[in-house]
Amino acid sequence: MVASHPRASHWPSDAPAEEDTRDEEAEAALAQAVLQQLSPDQVVAIHHVVRQQLLADLHEEAVQVAREALEQASAPHREPFRQELGAEDDARLSTVTRERDEARNDRALAQQLLVSLLRQLLPGREPVYLFSLGVRELDAYRLNQVLAGYALRLRSRRTASERQVKARVGERAWERRSLFWLEPLPVGEGAVPELTRATPEEPSGQGKGESMTTGWMWDYQVVELSGVPEEDEATLNPYGLIGYELVAVTPVAATGRLVAYLKRGTLPESEAEERA
Repeated sequence: MVASHPRASHWPSDAPAEEDTRDEEAEAALAQAVLQQLSPDQVVAIHHVVRQQLLADLHEEAVQVAREALEQASAPHREPFRQELGAEDDARLSTVTRERDEARNDRALAQQLLVSLLRQLLPGREPVYLFSLGVRELDAYRLNQVLAGYALRLRSRRTASERQVKARVGERAWERRSLFWLEPLPVGEGAVPELTRATPEEPSGQGKGESMTTGWMWDYQVVELSGVPEEDEATLNPYGLIGYELVAVTPVAATGRLVAYLKRGTLPESEAEERA
């Protein structure tokens, strides 16, 4: 008979490990029993699903490991690359800003030159035939938007003259106009569309008008000439610029001098004038 050691009851026990082993064996036996009850096709399908799940888990783990390795490898080069991109962005922004400022300056200079040209073509407030100066088409509506920044406005009117300019007088309106002039833009007004009938200050020395059945008003002038072609041309040109046309040149019996008969046609500015 073997005597028990007096301290045997105090030794560590392996009971939990043995219970886990028994549980695993029981689960394995149960799984084996279940597999035996399945058909071969079902077993193949289960193996396929388990295999796909394992492959997906392995792929995800491999991607995560590769991403971490890539980040670790690129970390030393990331900051210099970021600084290089920042420098390129700053240089590009500086270039765009400079080009924008240059474009604004060029536009301002072009507008100044345009206004200066218009002031030369239309000095004072006397109406001028732009057709006689070579103008055939004019965007007065857009010009007024530019002139508003210089407190000016371009105005125009129709006459019976054949010297007509195709003018844009509204956002979508084009009309035939003859006489053009500049005037100060009233305080508080912006660029406004052209009016159908505008009333300029009439030139000094204008004769009385006759109302025609067609609705035109005819103004006449009689101008004495010297008989010298160069002098007569200098005398008549100012009248041509403000709309007068030559009708006839005849000698005066009493003096022997030549006189020129001029006329200018305009539309009546009111219904009362049109009925007169």
